[in-house]
Amino acid sequence: MGAKPAAAEARRFNEVASHWDRIFLRAWIVGDRERMLYQEGQVRPCSTLPALQDALAECEETFRGGTVA
Repeated sequence: MGAKPAAAEARRFNEVASHWDRIFLRAWIVGDRERMLYQEGQVRPCSTLPALQDALAECEETFRGGTVA
C-alpha cells in the first residue's frame, strides 16, 4: 500500500453538520513545482453521516487493542 494524502487541517463536525451534503473534499499534490488537483469528490455520495459514524465506531472497536492482521 502506498502513501496516502492527509489533511493539513480539519473541522469539527458541529462546524460542518448543517452543510454536510454540500461539502467537497480536494487533495492537491505538488509536481514540478506546480500545485495540481490530485483528487476531488463530494462527501454526500460517499456515505450518509450515520453510516460513517457506524463504520467509525466499528473501526474503533476493532482497532482498540492495536492493529489487526
